[in-house]
Amino acid sequence: MPDLDRLTARELVQTYFERVGLNDWHNAMRCCAPEYRARNESAIRETVVLLSDLEISGGQPAPPLPGYSDYADIRLFVAEYVMVGWIHTMPINARQTRFVYVGRRNPSDPWRIVGVGSAP
Repeated sequence: MPDLDRLTARELVQTYFERVGLNDWHNAMRCCAPEYRARNESAIRETVVLLSDLEISGGQPAPPLPGYSDYADIRLFVAEYVMVGWIHTMPINARQTRFVYVGRRNPSDPWRIVGVGSAP
């Protein structure tokens, strides 16, 4: 597991999805901001997945997100991958696209994921 505080925003997204693909939810959630973790940690653990063919693009500046107004820098990435697994007993075997927002409060702060969704 890399030192999360030293990763670029893109490397953080890569690490998050690598950990998800290993079902290593503890370390995947360490990639996330505390506010995001608090809202999503219990639900995400009901997911069992294998990920492959991960591609990450983007990284452009994004507007402030609700609940993150004190984050001075937020970037939007697009993660595309093939997912095989189960989400709440529903089987999944398909190409997926997720929009991933990564932010930090100050330029000296480490990047953290502040949002993951199926739409920008």
